[in-house]
Amino acid sequence: SSFLISFLYGLYFAKNDIRKEDSCILVEGYTDVISLHQAGIKNVVASSGTSLTDDQIRLIKRYTQNVTVIYDGDAAGIHAAQRGTDLILAMDMFVKVVILPEQHDPDSFIKKEGPNAFRTYLRDKAQDFILFKSYFLKKEINQDPVRKVAVLKDIVQTLSKIPDPMARNTYVKESSNIMDIDEAILINEVNKVIKNEIRQKRFRESLRDGEPVAQEGNFDMPDSQPVHEQSDFTNKADESMERGLISLLINFGNTLYDEKSQITVAQIVVSGCAELLGYFTNQVYASIFREVIHKTSAGEVTDQKYFTNHPDEPIRQLAIDLLNSPYVYAGWQNKGMELQTQRMPDQNFKNEADQLIIRINNRKLTMMIEENMKKLDKLDPEDPEYLISLKLHAKMIEQKKELANLIDKVIG
Repeated sequence: SSFLISFLYGLYFAKNDIRKEDSCILVEGYTDVISLHQAGIKNVVASSGTSLTDDQIRLIKRYTQNVTVIYDGDAAGIHAAQRGTDLILAMDMFVKVVILPEQHDPDSFIKKEGPNAFRTYLRDKAQDFILFKSYFLKKEINQDPVRKVAVLKDIVQTLSKIPDPMARNTYVKESSNIMDIDEAILINEVNKVIKNEIRQKRFRESLRDGEPVAQEGNFDMPDSQPVHEQSDFTNKADESMERGLISLLINFGNTLYDEKSQITVAQIVVSGCAELLGYFTNQVYASIFREVIHKTSAGEVTDQKYFTNHPDEPIRQLAIDLLNSPYVYAGWQNKGMELQTQRMPDQNFKNEADQLIIRINNRKLTMMIEENMKKLDKLDPEDPEYLISLKLHAKMIEQKKELANLIDKVIG
């Protein structure tokens, strides 16, 4: 099992370029991210080979509202372009689609045609997603008129996801012209779907016995990564987990996590945990991790020799200790599970990295929940901030349950 389902591969390295370009390129695999990055196209992330999720889209929205989704040029790629993109529209974002020539993915296209040709292709071939879909579905109707009802339902579902009424009306008009469907019929069908979704939402809320619906949002650390107070949550289990992560980075950081894509253990750990630096309890471990983040971001290597010759005495001594006794219990024995603590064969450090990233993310959420609970205790229930914090609490509890399920899958 792998944890690579709820984060975007390459986001930590791409976020500054996404902000600068005010656009995010979304590809399917991490090999594509690496190829594009090497070609100088750096505002790119991958959904790690999984279906796009709400949480992944929220992460992108932190940095831009503009997404260009690149798909392979085969029939499967064209159909894939129509899945998951509705979720992006529902977040009130702007989506373009680029379909590559047949038999090509981003990696193969760049290798054959070169970076400049790829940039030109992106610029010339990017299409508004809804207009692309309307033209695509129009072809389906022409090829098979019997499918007109199913096709109508398909475009109606997509149009209903657009939150902004003015934008929605504009697209309804465009789609009705392209697909030769009466605009009044399309408006009526879209309104039916929207009303039905509102009813379903209210029904779900009523089943919660008064518990407010979770607020949308992502809970990643801000770029400044403040240090959070640990209070009673600081314990040996936290520090052991951090020690396990640092041990993994010192002993295996420069080892390939994935040979095909040439991704190292350090790169995968930084992608999964860099935003959590402010939650570290041990400042020596935090210093080491901060250094790994900066060096990895700069494309530099932090191997065993680097740490055992480090000018900082506490870091140097820790590295020597961890090389002599590299694996430590990570503090979850109370669940009847232990991280691989013996000297690991090569095939185990992938699972080790996955487990650590999931568990450290899980700990971050626990700490955020505790911080939020303290805030709730101090707020007046009449204060508007109280409801916001209550909604945030509900969302974090929901995410915690999802992480618990993920832990079970990875351990299992």
